[in-house]
This record gives sequence, C-alpha cells and structure tokens, in this order.
Amino acid sequence: MIYLNCSEIVERIEKKYKLKGTHILHFHYKEHTLEDFTIHPNDLLSLISTAKNFSIEYEECDIGGRTKDTIPSLERFLKKESDHVSFTSLMRVIFYKRDSPSGLIILTSWGWVFIPGVIDYYKEIWINYTEQPKEKKEMLTKLSKKWGVKWWGDVDQPILFIASEPHIESLKNFIKSVNGFFEEVGYAEI
Repeated sequence: MIYLNCSEIVERIEKKYKLKGTHILHFHYKEHTLEDFTIHPNDLLSLISTAKNFSIEYEECDIGGRTKDTIPSLERFLKKESDHVSFTSLMRVIFYKRDSPSGLIILTSWGWVFIPGVIDYYKEIWINYTEQPKEKKEMLTKLSKKWGVKWWGDVDQPILFIASEPHIESLKNFIKSVNGFFEEVGYAEI
C-alpha cells in the first residue's frame, strides 16, 4: 500500500513503462522565447477550448507547482498583450472529466493519463499493490488491450494511460477508451 499524488502516479508510470516525461512547452528564462514544445502553444489552447465539448474542463497546470494562471498567461503572451509568460516549463495540463466515469485527465509530453475518482491533482490517494487477485489483474489487462490503453495501480481503481500525440483526436479516442473500459469494469461515482 502506498499514498501518491497524481504527479507521483504519472512519474511511476513513466518509470515503469520507460516513457520519457519532459515538458510540453519550454520558454527561455530571460528572453521568454519558445525554445521547445511537444504541442504548439496555439494548438494547446485550441485543445483546451475544444475539450469543453466533451465535458472535460481545464483545471490547472503543473509547472513544478500548482498554478491556474499558466494558460491565461500563455494566451496574453500569444496575443502580444504581454511580453513574457509566467512560467518557464509546462510539464502537464490537468483536466477534470465530469461525466461518468469522472476523474482527472492529465496531458503529459508523451500522452494521456486518466485517474478515476479524483478531483484534486495534489491530494494523495491510496493505491493497494498487495493482495491483488491474479484473475482481476488478467481481466483488466485483457480489457485494457481491447480498448487500446494500458492500466496501472490498484485493481479496484485502475489508472488508464496511453502514449500518443497530444491533439484533439487522440483525446477523443482516449475518452472513448476510458468510457468503454469503465462501462465493462464498473466504477464508483464521486
């Protein structure tokens, strides 16, 4: 048994599956110029805006700490209303999925993660690694393959993820997979 927050969960998944966790956007510290990105800033803003059509709401960003100002700062910068952004590296974008199964959807540099039943990215959740029935683990593995995702963590609250490009079609497909998987497995409401 272990308590982990969502950031730690993503890091454990990255380590176990050898996924390269890096930044989504990176700006030069002093010059505030875009140095590197996984998704272009305009495409990221479009993705955040379009996600609302799927009952997925932007919550906040992980820039090594909690902030809700990251996206507004990026918008002001791109509209040339500001000559700088309020961050250097954007690590993850956190969304809240309101429809059942509800929970957090996290955009990383390598893909998407769904953590069911969670509303706070920084709150620790309990994950049971011990005494997990082999039959249930095999069933979850079979279902995750059927839906094109992988699962990690506790068999009673499986965390789903997929390595994919960060764009709206991959989000749509991931949501479809999450919904299909949990329709078959079942889920608790929060």
